[in-house]
Amino acid sequence: MRRRKWLGLDIGSTYIKCVEVTVKRRSVVVTAVGKIQTPPRLIQRGALTDRARAEETIKEMLERSGVSAKQTILGLSTSEVLVRRHQMPALSRKELRQALEFELTDLVNFSFESAKDVSYSYEVLYEDGNEMELLFVACRRNLIDSYLQCLRNSDLEPAVIDLQAFNWPRIPLDKRRVCFVDLGSHHTTVYVELDGVYKVYRVLPIGSYHFTRGIVAAFECEEAQAVRLQMTRDLDYLLTEGTGEKSTLRSVLQQFIAGILQTLDFVRAEERAVHIRDVLDLVYLVGGAAHLKGLAPILAQDIELAVEILNPFKNVTVSADVAVPDDFGSYASALALALRGAQQ
Repeated sequence: MRRRKWLGLDIGSTYIKCVEVTVKRRSVVVTAVGKIQTPPRLIQRGALTDRARAEETIKEMLERSGVSAKQTILGLSTSEVLVRRHQMPALSRKELRQALEFELTDLVNFSFESAKDVSYSYEVLYEDGNEMELLFVACRRNLIDSYLQCLRNSDLEPAVIDLQAFNWPRIPLDKRRVCFVDLGSHHTTVYVELDGVYKVYRVLPIGSYHFTRGIVAAFECEEAQAVRLQMTRDLDYLLTEGTGEKSTLRSVLQQFIAGILQTLDFVRAEERAVHIRDVLDLVYLVGGAAHLKGLAPILAQDIELAVEILNPFKNVTVSADVAVPDDFGSYASALALALRGAQQ
C-alpha cells in the first residue's frame, strides 16, 4: 500500500530542517515545514556526537511544526561519504555484488576490518556486452547506524538514507539542464545531472564558516557580529568596506568560484562542448547560505551562466495553512527527500 505521508529530514551543522508531504489522490502537497537550530558541535565529520541531544532537538522541531508523518527519508551532506565512478567487466547483478565486496579495499578510501563495517550502494550508469560503469557510494557503517538509531528514538521510521544532492533533481524545476551548488557550513557540494544522467558530484573544502572567518578579519569583529553582517549585508559591501585585512575574505570567494568553474569545465570537456552554456542553462544555489546577499550575481558574472536561488516550493502544491519560509532555499534538500518518498 502506498504511504500517504512522507518526511524529508536534513540534519545540518547549523540548522535541522524538515518538510512533510502528503499524497492526495494523484497530487503531492506540502503539509508541514520545520526548522530548528542545531546544537553546537552536534555533527563532527558528518557523524552525530550526541545522539540523545539530537533526538531531543528533532522531537522539538517535529512538535513545533505539526508533523505527523513517520516514514522518513534522511539526507546526508558530508565529505565522509565516498562517491566515485568505477568501471568493471559486465556482470550479472549477483556477480556484481560479490565482485564489489571483494574489491572494497581498493574502492574505499578508509580502513575497515570487515565488509560488514562498510555501508555501500551503487547504480549502473552505463552497460554494454563487455563492460559497465558504476556510480559507487560508500561510508563507514557506524556513521549510518548512529542516524538510524536517532530516527527510531525520535519516533520516526527510517525508510532511506541518501546523499541530499542525488535528490535535488526531484524538485520540479523551470529548467532541466542545471547545476546545483550548496554552500554548506564547512564545505560546498556541486552536483550535475544531464537528462537524468549523473555527471558529477564534488565536495569543495569551502563553506559559509570560511566566509564568516574572512568577515571577522575584514571587520575586526567577533564571530557573532560577523554572522550578523553575513546575513544582512551585501557581499560587495563585505568585500570592500571593512577596515581590517580583507584578503582572507577575497581569497575564500575566489576559491569558492574557482572550484565551481573547475567542476563546470570538467562537465564541458566530458560533453565535448565549446562552452559550458552549450551544456547547462542555469546554476541553482540551494541551502541557507544561498541567500547570502550578492552571491548569485557575483557568481553569475564569473562563470558566465545565469545563477538563481532555488525556490523548491515554486512548482509544488503547498497547503493553505503552510507559509513558504523567507529562506526557502534552506528547505530544498528536505523537500527533495520528501518527494523521493512520495514518488516511490
